[in-house]
Amino acid sequence: MHKCKNKFAVKLIKSYQKNKSLIGVGHCKFYPTCSDYALETYKKFNFFYATILVGFRILRCNAFAKRRYYPVKLTRKEKQERSYLKKLKAYLNDDFIDYLLSVAKENITEEELYRYIYDYYYLPKYAHFSKIPPHDTIYASRFIVTNKPFNNTNKINNLKNFDEYLKITNELFDKKIIDKTYKVSSLENTTDSIISIDSISINEYLLNLDINKGIILINNYDGDINYLDFEEIYFNTNKIKVFKKIIEDKDKLIVKTKNINILEYLEYVDHSINIYDNIDDINYFYNVNKRLGK
Repeated sequence: MHKCKNKFAVKLIKSYQKNKSLIGVGHCKFYPTCSDYALETYKKFNFFYATILVGFRILRCNAFAKRRYYPVKLTRKEKQERSYLKKLKAYLNDDFIDYLLSVAKENITEEELYRYIYDYYYLPKYAHFSKIPPHDTIYASRFIVTNKPFNNTNKINNLKNFDEYLKITNELFDKKIIDKTYKVSSLENTTDSIISIDSISINEYLLNLDINKGIILINNYDGDINYLDFEEIYFNTNKIKVFKKIIEDKDKLIVKTKNINILEYLEYVDHSINIYDNIDDINYFYNVNKRLGK
């Protein structure tokens, strides 16, 4: 956001734009129009340099000129920012910078901003820019929070770590390329990942975890599971005593449940998988550790 210079000149141009219909509509050969060009130029540069630029622009906008795009010159600061952003884009090798500039509005809250960054990193690319779905949209059928990445089927497709995107975001605020209007986040990095089981089966996931024995608790999964020689049962109550009795003397057991508070059962099982229908249910990355009871 550039600090407005030459307020009197800017006021005169705005007055002209407001009343130009009274004196006839102009037919500028260039885009932006001469008045818009002058307005931005006087806002960005000192009076004398801006007057020279505007004078040359008006002289060139004549009957013999060809229609073309004729933008306002960049300031030294803008050139430095453009060079810096170009290097960042090459370093990240994705469209994160354009995405961040499009969503980091002036009055964005800390929670909203980090939600956008989180969504960019973990959600499908169709969720970006103007196609950001509403909060209650189901992006995929099911999601799993795990601390063990799932190789190529992992939901994370980005080359850099999540905290690298946070670091770059803060750099952009520190350099005032984006206005810093939110409280600095206390977000802590975590090794947990989110994968979509649209692309894999629970059997594949269990094989990836390389579980050969123990009690596996799976919450909110309706499909069939045929994993090795594990016995599969369905637990449809929310009573710890009943659960403890069911798993007694079992060494290879898959317990399927639905809509239970999985944290209450963690001490009685060897492995737990909590599946979410909607990515919003995960409470986003800054609550994942707490949600998993870590």
